[in-house]
Amino acid sequence: MTAASQGTMAAAVTLSVGRRRMVLATAMFTGAIYSLNLTLVSISLPFMQGSFSATPDQISWVVTAFIVGMTAMITSTGWISARLGRKRLYTLSLAAFTLISLMCGNADSLEEEVLWRFLQGVSGAPLIPLSQSIVIDVYPRAESARALGIWAIGMMVGPVIAPPIGGWITDLYGWPAVFFINLPIGLCAFLGAILFIPSTRAERGRRIDAVGLGTLVVGLVAIQLMLNRGTRLDWFASGEILITFSIGVAFLYAFVVHALTGRDTLIDPAMFRDRNYAFGICLIAFFGAQVFLPTLLLPLMLKNLVHYPIDMIGLLLAPRALGIMITSPITGRLAQRSDPRLLVVAGFLMISTSYWFMGQWNLDVGPWEVAWTGLLQGAGSNLIFVPLNALTFRTLDGRYRGDAVPLFYLVLNLGASAGIATVMTYLTQDTQTAHAILSENITLFGDAARDTMAMAGIEREVSRQAGMIAYNNTFIFIAVMAVLPAPFVYLLRPVRT
Repeated sequence: MTAASQGTMAAAVTLSVGRRRMVLATAMFTGAIYSLNLTLVSISLPFMQGSFSATPDQISWVVTAFIVGMTAMITSTGWISARLGRKRLYTLSLAAFTLISLMCGNADSLEEEVLWRFLQGVSGAPLIPLSQSIVIDVYPRAESARALGIWAIGMMVGPVIAPPIGGWITDLYGWPAVFFINLPIGLCAFLGAILFIPSTRAERGRRIDAVGLGTLVVGLVAIQLMLNRGTRLDWFASGEILITFSIGVAFLYAFVVHALTGRDTLIDPAMFRDRNYAFGICLIAFFGAQVFLPTLLLPLMLKNLVHYPIDMIGLLLAPRALGIMITSPITGRLAQRSDPRLLVVAGFLMISTSYWFMGQWNLDVGPWEVAWTGLLQGAGSNLIFVPLNALTFRTLDGRYRGDAVPLFYLVLNLGASAGIATVMTYLTQDTQTAHAILSENITLFGDAARDTMAMAGIEREVSRQAGMIAYNNTFIFIAVMAVLPAPFVYLLRPVRT
């Protein structure tokens, strides 16, 4: 066991109850600032596009640059944390993330904005894995699941409450305000980190695996670029996608070969001998592929097809946050008193059920139908994330945690990117198919065909109906995908959290 691991284990014994709570609050602020940032920026993209006179493809780099920076940095978080000490890296990341948010809000050109967003992704990458590791280490094992449940509120509620907040802030103060909101939250988290987070010993003698880091970063960044831009560029019909896919596969293959045959590699393959960790990161990929989809699909559907006002859409997304907050205080206790695998299975079934009912919607869908399915999704997401998180790391040797936690979140993010790319491609293609089928039933012979305005109205209605059919099919597709991982949960050892 490393010195850092020993130091963190000692912290769990010596910290007072009050200080543990302050550590937990600091970690929650950290999760909130990171998750809020991801969604708030997406909401403000149309306003940024106008300010920078950018095309849709150009403005998308504001999001892509952040994800690329995060992907590049998170792979080396474990090594940097060991070298600098976890508290030092945590506080430096919080300070840099907060200051760079200020620079993002003050950018005068698209090129400058993309650069700062890349650096924001680099500085923000360590925040979630480090905050989780800190929470796990400062709480005794018997209380770790409950503490993770409370910590998860900050990370999971952010994307849900961001739409109404983002729309309101942007309307009143413009798009720079979505970056400036990070300043007070980041300052609170930074002060909490300095005052309450326990220090760990730095491992000065640990060397970096340059070959492993280089091949992993290049491979992952290439795959991430492919996933982020594939839908816009029509996937393998694009030369860019073919190139990034080929580079990604080649470098990731080189990384795997190096990890299996080299010595002192970036990621120790021995950690995957732990059954819970190996299956846990597979299941978190499936979870990531589903958890962010409602905040992407529902605003588009409700605004473009059902014509709800943006403030109403923001309110209708809020029940997901309510579902998370309702289940967060009890999830940890239930996991301690029963088989936590039951909670994970129940969560997947709840998400699948919500999407199945969404697949029955029509263009007259009411607020109540949107609200209660969102509540079910929020509750199901929390029932999955907290017990699965605890089960994944419960039996893993503490010496692997510094590398295992960042990898866990890397897989979560890659799963989210893959899920979004798959679903958006499915939705686009199904919309085109439904439109073609409906159009076949419209005759060119009749009074309406000779009226240009009437034909335009028919085309709009056909497009709305085709869009609704495509959303129904997409929701059913997600419902099926959400239930598939449920049986594999029982491959995890039934460890009480």
